[in-house]
Amino acid sequence: MSVFEQWRVSTSSGVCRGCQGELTEGGVFFSALLEAPAGFERVDFCPECWPEAERDGFFCFWRTRRAQPEGKPRVDTGLMMEFFDRLEGAESEEKRVFRYVLALYLMRRKKLSLLEVSRRADTEYLLLGRRPEGRRVEVANPGIDEEQIRSAAVRLEELFDAEL
Repeated sequence: MSVFEQWRVSTSSGVCRGCQGELTEGGVFFSALLEAPAGFERVDFCPECWPEAERDGFFCFWRTRRAQPEGKPRVDTGLMMEFFDRLEGAESEEKRVFRYVLALYLMRRKKLSLLEVSRRADTEYLLLGRRPEGRRVEVANPGIDEEQIRSAAVRLEELFDAEL
């Protein structure tokens, strides 16, 4: 076994050893190393439990911060609903595509629910229910394929600088 393998320390468990509470992303917490028969064991404590931690058995300890997840932040669904509403009745092709893709996104986020799919004059329509109020909304399918949906989603992510 190499020296590097002997000194291998696990990453944070994300749970406080004292209260068993989850350590919040971006939040400060304390980590300590305990000597165990199999090597070092890492334990974590939230700031509230740290003063009560029994530090005599610690090989060492430090204050740290839990990493935030990689990537862009998620878009606020309230903002997306407002944008979706403002696109109602849009005449440009780009805006109709955005409205359709937003409808798919909002269904995935459980803000809209699919009630019915209908067809009129060679166009498919989605009848959606708004949650929680239940108001009905109709969205035309612009007849786009998966690649065009992905392209529109990427464009929306760029506009809002967030991940859909």
